[in-house]
Amino acid sequence: YLLNDYLENIYEMYKSHEYSHVILQVMADSSSSRRNGTIGLKMLASILNPLGFTECEDYNSFITNKYSYINSDKKGKKIFEEFISKNKINIEFRKSRDNKYPDMLIKVDDNYFILEHKLTNGGGGSQNAEINEIIDFTRYDEENEKYHYVSCLQGDFIQYLTEKSTQPKNIHQRTNIQNALKQHPNNYFVNGKALEKLIKDYMEKE
Repeated sequence: YLLNDYLENIYEMYKSHEYSHVILQVMADSSSSRRNGTIGLKMLASILNPLGFTECEDYNSFITNKYSYINSDKKGKKIFEEFISKNKINIEFRKSRDNKYPDMLIKVDDNYFILEHKLTNGGGGSQNAEINEIIDFTRYDEENEKYHYVSCLQGDFIQYLTEKSTQPKNIHQRTNIQNALKQHPNNYFVNGKALEKLIKDYMEKE
């Protein structure tokens, strides 16, 4: 009885939106992805700000501050563009992602961390695509060894990438990460705690 009521109610919902259940699920995944992106940037800021980092609103302040960062929001994209142009870096990632900018650019003295962040929460088709995207991000690099590509994964999925998981899919993902980091030793795949340690380590080197 309850199942029949549920099926009837959800059918009426689909009909009222004039969408199929597949389209509505895609829309829900997309909305969740955008929401997680906003939350993710706040989580990154909560790691960097206590360490003395400054979120910059123009190129000059980003370059002149020893510890600084920019987001790829509307104002941050302009700084990203100026940084790419003046420093002649490629960020090949953008060419395969419809010119999408990485989520954040972090400066620690003369080291730059080009960072892509994902926050996982349960399942969903878009989340599977995001996991593959963030793994793929570690395969990019620049000629200058002072530029580092960093994949930061926070949320419940990180546990499936540890040695404890014996699922074939997770083993394959873990192997891809390990191979990418061997080929590009200046890159990193981290969670929030490991990102904080990574940044602190570079701060101590200076």
